[in-house]
Order: sequence, then structure tokens, then C-alpha cells
Amino acid sequence: MRRLFSTKHAPISLFALLACLAAQSAGAAIVSGTVTDAAGKPVADARVDHTGKKVVAPSILSGTPGETRTDADGRFRFETDVPFVVVRKPGYESQRLRVTSDAQVSVTLQPIKAESRCKLSPAPEVKTREANDEDYTATWFYIETKDGPKGILSGSGLMYSWGAP
Repeated sequence: MRRLFSTKHAPISLFALLACLAAQSAGAAIVSGTVTDAAGKPVADARVDHTGKKVVAPSILSGTPGETRTDADGRFRFETDVPFVVVRKPGYESQRLRVTSDAQVSVTLQPIKAESRCKLSPAPEVKTREANDEDYTATWFYIETKDGPKGILSGSGLMYSWGAP
């Protein structure tokens, strides 16, 4: 019978594992910068999401421990090993940044324009559908369109959205 693991190779295997882990963490980039509005004023409390980092969806307004937000001067700093970052704040268009290495960036958030909002007259009836389980609750808000129901989902709880923003 052939053995799959030998103790004489254990130090080499452990060394290889540690080298792989060190290489993964060495790929992290330090990103810092400022977020301003179109007038050049600092945007405080803008959220900076790392793609692939688990974030609780309702935290857009309330916050989650360990998340990155801009300070009163619009500054932020974080370390990430993912290729994209999204800067967002309610009332502004979100900005997506590509991260390839350490960087200092300036982000300008544009206000959401009134023209970009839906103008339906008369306003359609908004319907809801509830989805509840032991570890989450959600409500789907939707309207009927010629292509079928279209809407958004909002919820909370430990398993709601599996941490996606």
C-alpha cells in the first residue's frame, strides 16, 4: 500500500504552503486618496467597497465594522488584493476604480441628475412580495411592465444577499 503523505517531505510541504500564503498577501495594494463632489468639496462618509469583500447589504447607510468610509475631508486609505473598488454615496453616481498596484487617487462623484430618474405619468402601482426565513427577511418592490414585473429587492438578516453589496 502506497502512503500519500510522508513525514520526511512535511517540512518542504509546509515551506511551500507558507511561501504561497506570503505571495498572496504580497500582492495586496495600498490605495489612498480623496473623494470630492463636482464643485471640488470633500465628500464625507462615502463608502469604498472592495470587490470580493463581503459587505452586509443594508450597511450602505448604517455601516459595517471594518468597512472603508471617507473622513470629513473626503480622505480614505485601505489595503486590498482585489482588482476593482467602487466608491459610492447616496445622491451621487458611483465610481468604479481599477486597482493594479499601490495608488493615490482622486475621485469626483457626480450628483444624480433629475433627468435620469423615471418619469411615468400616471405613476404605476408599486406591488410588493415578501420573502422571510429564519435568518433573513426581504421584500421585493416591483411594477408591472410590458416585459413582465421589474423591481428591486430589499432585506436584512445574516443570510440576506450572502454579503453582496
